Formats: sequence, structure tokens, C-alpha cells
Amino acid sequence: MVKIRIDDDVSMLTNKQLKINILQFLDNYKNILVNNILLNYDDEYIKKDIRYLKKQFVVMKKQIKTAEIETITR
Repeated sequence: MVKIRIDDDVSMLTNKQLKINILQFLDNYKNILVNNILLNYDDEYIKKDIRYLKKQFVVMKKQIKTAEIETITR
């Protein structure tokens, strides 16, 4: 089980909202990363790495969906 630690400032969001925000961030980050790499390089090995990277993002998203949210106080 993955634990996500958040600061008090973010704790006003529900767990569902927080997870949705994290998933949207991951999607945006993946798109930017993949698109920038694919635009600049046309190498077969890099394309294989990109496929692996996309699979890793899918795994991270599954982990976030089942993650436990923990609020930390500073």
C-alpha cells in the first residue's frame, strides 16, 4: 500500500479530490515528458524507453488510486 503524505494546507481537499489532482498532474507530466522526448529524438532505443515510461505511469496511477492519504502537521 502506498502512503501519500500531505501538508495541512492541502487537507481541506477530500481524499478523492486530492487523488484526482495527483492523477491529472501525472497525466500532464507524462504528456509533456513524452512529447518533448519524441519531438527531439527519433531513435528506436528511446522509443522503447518511452513505452516503458508510459507503463510506469500506468503503474503509478494504479498505486495512487489505492493509496492511503496521511495528513502531516508542521
